[in-house]
Amino acid sequence: MNLPQHVRKLGGHLATVLESLVYMDGVGDVRCIGLVAGIEFTRDGAPDPDRARRVGEAVENRGVLFRIINNTLAISPPYICTAADIDQMIEVMAQSIGSEGVTSR
Repeated sequence: MNLPQHVRKLGGHLATVLESLVYMDGVGDVRCIGLVAGIEFTRDGAPDPDRARRVGEAVENRGVLFRIINNTLAISPPYICTAADIDQMIEVMAQSIGSEGVTSR
């Protein structure tokens, strides 16, 4: 396996699927560089660390690893993951955001 090429390809895929979350209420922004990404939570344009914590608890209960930095859920899937793994991780994120009363715009 050509690991650098694999990571570039998966990083592009992660950036693409993350864009689906930016349309959910309460999500202020999504950012991605390679396989490092962040989902920022806001309320009325201001950082919302409480929502990030609540969504983080829901994500953790569904088995996805992440870390919280203020109002942002940071994710960094392993280099050996597949596009299907990333799709599943983002689906869990979307379900968790929805479970916290955050809906699509």
